[in-house]
Amino acid sequence: MSWKMKEKYEGECSEIVAIAVILDPRYKMRLIEFCYSKLFEPTVVAIKIDALKKILNEMYE
Repeated sequence: MSWKMKEKYEGECSEIVAIAVILDPRYKMRLIEFCYSKLFEPTVVAIKIDALKKILNEMYE
């Protein structure tokens, strides 16, 4: 059952959780940059962070 849930929420849900972490005053973007640098290659990290910034800017507007 956990594998099915992971597959279901793996894509977009991770972005939602990342945005929640960014909006938390204790963590901000530094935690996301740190975690992404441990999980992905540097080129992928830059792409994912740019995508998160774009989402946050769209939410702000």
